[in-house]
Amino acid sequence: MQVAECDVLHLILGPVHLDLLGLIVDINKIVLDLKGIPGTLLGDIFCQLASTPPPPPPAPPAVAPSKVAGTVSTR
Repeated sequence: MQVAECDVLHLILGPVHLDLLGLIVDINKIVLDLKGIPGTLLGDIFCQLASTPPPPPPAPPAVAPSKVAGTVSTR
């Protein structure tokens, strides 16, 4: 059974040269893909964080002041 996944992170690092206290590490290319599986604890958290927020609801239409029919007494 195939479970839908959500893309959390796609990171590509170019060549890296590290000289750590006499230990030399050369890495050509690193590609890191993180995907979340909905329905699991961490999958739900990361899928929710990675999803774009929903657009705000539309603003209610501006209501023009109503006109009252009739006459006004000034006594």
